[in-house]
Order: sequence, then structure tokens, then C-alpha cells
Amino acid sequence: MKITAIFPGLPDAESADLSDYSKYFLSYKREDWEADGCEGRFEYPFDGGEVVLFFVDYFGKGISLRYDYNVPNAKAGSCWYSVGQAHAMHDIVDADTDLYIPLGSCLPPALAFAVLNDFFANPLEKSKKIAWVNAEDLDWSAID
Repeated sequence: MKITAIFPGLPDAESADLSDYSKYFLSYKREDWEADGCEGRFEYPFDGGEVVLFFVDYFGKGISLRYDYNVPNAKAGSCWYSVGQAHAMHDIVDADTDLYIPLGSCLPPALAFAVLNDFFANPLEKSKKIAWVNAEDLDWSAID
């Protein structure tokens, strides 16, 4: 199984090794994320499309995850946000220049890494360690 990675401060990886990213989550330091941006992604291509796990470090308040299941030329794709604080899921914030996330999607770094670990084990299923909310169920009208 080949997962590619784009991670701040590290070279892009065509075949990512989870251990290369553990310190950024398990020994979290905000300054490790600030130098080269706060977001990145892990991608798993498969015959019918690709799955992408996006992550954003929101100014030390937690790590937001977005799980995209993309199927080309179909409306079968879906986009899901992690749920860290359900009461704040409708508070949409700008995590970077026009990079909007639900504030409630921010997770503690160790929990975000546990989800990442599940992604590396089986990228075709969302982790069951957290709840997810479909992006279509959120109110994005505040950013229009």
C-alpha cells in the first residue's frame, strides 16, 4: 500500500513512512509547524479514485483533519471533518489564507496521530477513534 505525503518542513514523500511524522504529533511543538506552513496531506490512490487525509495545525489550538473520498467523474465523493468539540463545528475559521475549517474539528495532536495511524492501516475507512461530520452538513455561508 503506497501513501504519499506532503508535510510542512519535510520533502514530499512518494511512499510515506508513518514514523517520519510521529514527532510532530506525539512530541508536538507549535514552532515545528510554523516554519513551512501549517497544513499538508496524505494521499492513497486506488483504482476507483483516491482518498486524501488533509491536516491543519490551527495556531496551536489543535489539528483539524479532513477525510476526502474522491471518485473521478462521479458525484460519489465525500468530504468529512474530524469532530473534536461538537458544539464548535459550525464556527468556521480561517486557518491560513482562505483555508477555512470548523473550529470544532481541532483535535489534540496525539489523537490526530492515532487517526493518522488508522489511515495508514486502512485508508479506505475513516478512523473510528473519533466522530466525523460530513462537510455538506456544515453551514459555510459565513465565508461567502
